[in-house]
Amino acid sequence: MPSEVWGPGDSPDERAKFDKQFRFSREREDELGKVFIYDRIEKVELKTETHIWDRTGNICVEWGRWDQRRERWVDSGINVTEADHWVQDLGWRDRRGRFHFLCYLMFQTGRLWRLAKHHFDLGHTLANAGDGGRQQVVLVPIHDLLCWPWPKCPNCGHVKFGVRRE
Repeated sequence: MPSEVWGPGDSPDERAKFDKQFRFSREREDELGKVFIYDRIEKVELKTETHIWDRTGNICVEWGRWDQRRERWVDSGINVTEADHWVQDLGWRDRRGRFHFLCYLMFQTGRLWRLAKHHFDLGHTLANAGDGGRQQVVLVPIHDLLCWPWPKCPNCGHVKFGVRRE
C-alpha cells in the first residue's frame, strides 16, 4: 500500500493525496507500458520537462555533464544511453507545484541523436542546466521534431537539413 511510506506525524489528507497521485502515476505507467509491449520496445530513457519547452519552444536533450574531478565536460544523456527509444515527457507545474501532463514525445534514440547533434554543432546548447547546474543540454526546436523526417515540411515549407531526395 502506497501510504505505508508515510510516518506517524503525516496527516490523513497528505496520505490521501499521495495515494491518489501514486495511483494516477501507476495508471499512466500502465498505459505507456501497453505501447512498449505492443511495439516490443525494451529499453527506454524518459526525461520530464516542466518549463523550458513551454518558454522557448525547444526540448532539452541531455548531452553532457560537468566532471569536477577531471574539470571538463563528459558525455552523458543521449550520448551514453543504451535505450533504443527516448521519451520526452512534456508538462508544466501550476502555482501549487502540481505536474500537468501534456504529452510524451517518443523517438528512436539514433534519430533524435542525429537531430540533437545537428543543433549541438550549430551551438544550440545550454550549459549549467539540470541537476545542480551540472548538465549540458542541446536545445532542439519542437518544430524540427514534428516536421521530421520530411525533406520539406508540408505545413510550413521548412526545408530539413541533410535530407537527400531520391
